[in-house]
Amino acid sequence: MHLTYTLEHVAAKVLNERVPLFSHKTLTGWWTAKDDVGGAVVGGAVVGGAVAGSGAVGGAVVGAQLGRPVGAPRRDDARVRVLRHFGRRATLTLRIADAMETIARTSELARVFGIDFHRCADCH
Repeated sequence: MHLTYTLEHVAAKVLNERVPLFSHKTLTGWWTAKDDVGGAVVGGAVVGGAVAGSGAVGGAVVGAQLGRPVGAPRRDDARVRVLRHFGRRATLTLRIADAMETIARTSELARVFGIDFHRCADCH
């Protein structure tokens, strides 16, 4: 049996919550996305200031001033998405530690054995 210890997998098992897993490539693409008219790239939809597939078949609508498809995230929106993702991951780690009573158990072990809490919690 293959054990997976990703944050998303642990959250599913401990908190019964599904958490999306985004690749580093996707997160980097969101962070570095441009929404200017000249050569904007937002999710691969805008190329060189023109919308890919904007002809009669594609039917994509171009924002007049931004040169991006209507509904495509702007650069600031994409960056906020990345920051929220990492913020969620940080709070998720704390929620998992709380659900597993990690701090309470570690401090109890420190009391029982008469050692410093940090020595008990330190992995080194």
